[in-house]
This record gives sequence, structure tokens and C-alpha cells, in this order.
Amino acid sequence: MRYEYWTNPVGDKTQALNAISSVPGVVNFGVPKTEQNNIAPRVGFAWDPTGSGKTAVRAGFGVYYDVNIPELCVHHFATQLQSELDPASACTLTPQPSWCGSQTNFLAGGGLPATYVPPATQTEARALTTSYIDDTVMRK
Repeated sequence: MRYEYWTNPVGDKTQALNAISSVPGVVNFGVPKTEQNNIAPRVGFAWDPTGSGKTAVRAGFGVYYDVNIPELCVHHFATQLQSELDPASACTLTPQPSWCGSQTNFLAGGGLPATYVPPATQTEARALTTSYIDDTVMRK
């Protein structure tokens, strides 16, 4: 027998802060569940048909579980705690930087905001969401 337990990336519980970005029936930004019932049987045998110790017939069987590769989930905290901003995403914030719309005065207009203001609306939160950690529970 083998038992496997896989955890989620650090920061997975902060994903619930981004619940405003959920799309019902498609994506739910909550605390991801982990599979805790991965019990895998193993059976194997080896047989020496001649009894000389020079020939062996071997076979084995097992149930194996694959892992949810953490690198596929970008290791970010929820958008309400941090986000990557570029000129396009900064213009979705409220209030908008003074240079939005023209983008020709980016540096003269102060560049990106000096302090991070969490998104206040669903549209802003969805525009700034860059990661999602799904449940690792086996689908039956």
C-alpha cells in the first residue's frame, strides 16, 4: 500500500480574498481543497522457473496518482494583496492615473501608482487577476 498527500502552494488560502472575481459554475476563487484519500494498492511477484537463480520472471501492478504541478499555478497572492501592474492594467484602477488615455505622458504623469490600491469592483479584480489554484481533489 502507498498513501500520497499533496498540498497546495503557499498562499492558497488568500485566494478566497478574490471571491469577487468568481464566475459561478466556471471558476470559484475560494480556498482550494486537497485530496486526502489517495490510497494506492501495489502487488508484485518474482518467480525463478528453473530454480537456478539465473532466470527471473517479474510482474507488478499498482494504482498511481499524478500530482498537480505547482509551477502551473503562478505563486501569487490574491489580487487584493498584490498585483502586477503595467500601463494597461493601471488604467483599470479607480482612481485612474492622470496619464490614462494618452499614455504619452507616462513618466511625466507619475508612472505607475506609488502605493497599491486593491481593486474595488469585480471588473477591476478580474482585470488584475493573474493566477488561480484549483482543487486537487480527484474527480469521480
